[in-house]
Amino acid sequence: METVQNQYVVGNNDVPSSSKFTWRIENVSTIDEENHLSPIFTMGLHKWRLLAFRRGSNVDGYLSLYVVAVECTDSRHVKFSLALVDQTNNQKANRKDTGDRVFRFTEDENDWGFDDFIELEELKDPRKGYIVNDACIVEVELCLSSAQESREELVPDELMESVEERDPVTNSTLPASTSGCLDICAFCQTSEETEESGSMLHIFANGKEVEEDEVSGPNVIHVHRICLEWTPQVYYVGETLMNLEVELARGSKLKCSCCGLKGAVLGCFITSCKNTYHVPCAFGTSGCRWYDEGYLMLCPSHCHMKFPHEKTKKKKKLAKGNSSTVHRYNFILLASINIPCLLNFGLKDEDLWYSSK
Repeated sequence: METVQNQYVVGNNDVPSSSKFTWRIENVSTIDEENHLSPIFTMGLHKWRLLAFRRGSNVDGYLSLYVVAVECTDSRHVKFSLALVDQTNNQKANRKDTGDRVFRFTEDENDWGFDDFIELEELKDPRKGYIVNDACIVEVELCLSSAQESREELVPDELMESVEERDPVTNSTLPASTSGCLDICAFCQTSEETEESGSMLHIFANGKEVEEDEVSGPNVIHVHRICLEWTPQVYYVGETLMNLEVELARGSKLKCSCCGLKGAVLGCFITSCKNTYHVPCAFGTSGCRWYDEGYLMLCPSHCHMKFPHEKTKKKKKLAKGNSSTVHRYNFILLASINIPCLLNFGLKDEDLWYSSK
């Protein structure tokens, strides 16, 4: 039987601000499903569980491990760490965390974690002590973050991925999140306002800019100014922003080639290239080349290519000392053409092609 044990650290108002949970997975060798869910555990008003992919999600040869927000009808802002326990030496030998980065769990993005948590070969190595008596122990630590802490989030060192097209639990709703609401850019997924991102804009779903007193209202989309400027297909008609929702929908399927998060709508100018970026990530990527006037970018793999304004039209050149070759490719003469007239221009009879007619 699988078990989960809880340990709480209580914050203000007697609400747990952080919790540690231990998931003991029994009979590891007999598990045949691709994805395996832990029992549900709670922290304050919120329910959680862990999700493991024994053959990897999006990558081969790895155990993938994720934290899942159960019944997540409102945003939860959380820092977390995951660890595999070395049962031989009783220590957390393999640990990954989000560092100072706060991750937002929502109804649409309800699971975050690591695609490449540990290589399967290492996991199964008996010398590592991760699997003992056919049991494996996973520890997770969750820390709810305040709005102020979340606004100071940093880019994580580890590559984080959100798992697509999975809804492991669908039950009744919970009370609203206790963590408060943040203005997080819908494209680059951060609340920081930097030189690369510009200031935060607040726009209704219908493309109208939001008044100051409506910023925290429903149906408001938060986007950085520079993220918006470099987003393809987005433009203004009068004071109405067009195609914002179209680009947000497209970006929800695109992961940044730099940080791995979704919302990466800025693609390389070379149409066959699959690299896509958040605008701030691209600005921070060495080797990207920019054409500001056309809002175009070449990724490091194609930075040697030319933008449209850099290309020059090539003039046709005649092959010196080989004029007969040039003439043969440029003249296909029908029987009706006056051949003597052409010969008068200096062409020799052997330089001409004749029609079979």
